[in-house]
Amino acid sequence: MPQISSEQIVDLVRLVGPTLQLRKDLEQAFHLETYDGGMGSIAVQTVRGLLAAIRGIAEDPCLGSLTIDPAPDASDKIKVAMAYLVSGQILAYLASAAGIGTLESGNTSISVQRGVIDSNVSGIRVGSDFAERFVGEITGSPLEEAPEE
Repeated sequence: MPQISSEQIVDLVRLVGPTLQLRKDLEQAFHLETYDGGMGSIAVQTVRGLLAAIRGIAEDPCLGSLTIDPAPDASDKIKVAMAYLVSGQILAYLASAAGIGTLESGNTSISVQRGVIDSNVSGIRVGSDFAERFVGEITGSPLEEAPEE
């Protein structure tokens, strides 16, 4: 990475906030499936704007590989996914260029509980067997097992 001045670093750091917000918005749109209606085109345009701003600040050959060029017939979902991917690369570049370490946005991990749930709260054991008995007492019929996927 070529040497950059302190003024350039300040300018690059100013782009971290908008890039983090874009990434967060894209992640949310993807998870909530709210990417239709032209959002993909807006996301691509925003990423291109960020890339142009970065290229205007720093002359780095690495920036040549940061592009977003979806197919003309790409769906909004594909465009949002591409914009999300490139925004992560932009954040990595900004962090590296500014020397500020790792930048993250939104949920970097998603955890889904599957299987047996077993807890002990203040000495009261609560688990799957308790839930089954409790629901059975309330409804008058035991829970049926869900079919395996």
